[in-house]
Amino acid sequence: MRSKFLISFICLIAIIGFACSAWAIKAEFHGSMLNAIGTSDNAKVFSHPVKSGKTNYFSYSENYPITSPLPQGVRPPHYLNTYGQKSIKVFNSDIDRTSAQWGITKARLRFDLGTDDELAKVVYSFEVGGINWGDSNKGFGLSGDGVNVETCFAYLQFQMPFMNNMFGKKHMVRAGLQPNKVNQWLWKETATGFSYYGKSDSLKWQASWLRSENPGTKFNMFDSANKDDYLLAKVNWDMMPEFSVGGFVVYGALGEEPTSHGDMYNDTTYYIGVTPKIQVGAFFGNLDFIYQGGSISFKNDGGKYKSLDHSAYLGNLTLGMKVLDTLKISVNGLYVSGDDDPWDGDAENFNSIDTDAEIGIIFFKDSYTASADRAFSDAPYIQDKGLINLALQGDWQVTKANNLRAAVRYLMTAEDLEWTNGLVNQKDDELGWEIDLWYTYKYNKNLSFRVEGAYLFAGDAAKGLVLSAPNPNDPLDLTPGDDMYYLGAGANFKF
Repeated sequence: MRSKFLISFICLIAIIGFACSAWAIKAEFHGSMLNAIGTSDNAKVFSHPVKSGKTNYFSYSENYPITSPLPQGVRPPHYLNTYGQKSIKVFNSDIDRTSAQWGITKARLRFDLGTDDELAKVVYSFEVGGINWGDSNKGFGLSGDGVNVETCFAYLQFQMPFMNNMFGKKHMVRAGLQPNKVNQWLWKETATGFSYYGKSDSLKWQASWLRSENPGTKFNMFDSANKDDYLLAKVNWDMMPEFSVGGFVVYGALGEEPTSHGDMYNDTTYYIGVTPKIQVGAFFGNLDFIYQGGSISFKNDGGKYKSLDHSAYLGNLTLGMKVLDTLKISVNGLYVSGDDDPWDGDAENFNSIDTDAEIGIIFFKDSYTASADRAFSDAPYIQDKGLINLALQGDWQVTKANNLRAAVRYLMTAEDLEWTNGLVNQKDDELGWEIDLWYTYKYNKNLSFRVEGAYLFAGDAAKGLVLSAPNPNDPLDLTPGDDMYYLGAGANFKF
């Protein structure tokens, strides 16, 4: 049983820690625990979540044969691929259709064991990941015996002194399950593979081969049918104290996958991104621009389905100023392209690889509840319809221990969401106006408390989210919600 293994493992690590001085090994232990409670009046929206790391969204259509022409003005059926969407967690298996209250715990422990010359170390981390209070299947019911532990990190890291002598600064290699931060909108999650990091006085760079999926039982490096492989290169250049510019290229050869409608396809995609930043006196700004290209090919289709060409992009711009030493104000504009025509052979919607999008509380991952993996979307878009976010933001460090953060934002999908209400086809792009507020109290250097809340003045597209979902939980109850609120509080301990 995993719980017994975990206890044995912790005891072993403790014994190793006492013996480290004799072995010339340095041991470090880090960790965190988050406990959060929350409530919302429209939790049914969360029953149809958007997941970046599991779902490749695209719309596609059948090509009818010439021998069976459709009536003039009638288009063939089209489908939205949502395979993997169900993988994100919800508050319970049969979520309340109007409201929900919840408690969640998430804990992580990390072990770093390194040589005393600081040239090599191994890192292992595991977590009890975002478990609902009362979930007896995960050990959070009465008597607390369950299976709830997952591995976060497991990698070897070592320095390369000969590279240090040639180029200065640090150069290192990582191998295994490791953190990977390409860009906050594209890829900011762990991955397995091999990475090289280097830096000089003004440059930092990364080169990696990473594999996200390999379901085959036997290893064959020449068989890519069931493997998802990524190659990436990233560089950042501090051109001057006030200005830096970064760039990256990611190439993905994704193995054969089923769509949510049973078709088989594979995907070859690439991303090109630039990320300049500037700070002049009290003024600051940063830009992210990412272009996605490539193609989606359906397998053994005999010409039945169109091949799709990726042609998508994401642009994010933040401009602000430091009004006081303790107060920053900024404006943000985010545009993520969506697909408006499933019949044109182009997949114009942007797809992230695996990330956590912090775009407010109601839909995205900028809350304690979302930190425990409970959010409508961890991707910066809604299905294949993209996103537009316009926000005014403020961050005030009231005292050393008290912080207040607030935002007012207007949210839209880049292309219309479509749904059927009864027999009436409807479409709209307005998600609505959202007000977000976070208050954090730093109890000491390890423990902080937070109270947070949000209110959405819902647009028609937000009201239609339940209706536009691919697989509504209850087809007899299709009344969408109106305005939405969220209230949450929690404690976060880090060491």
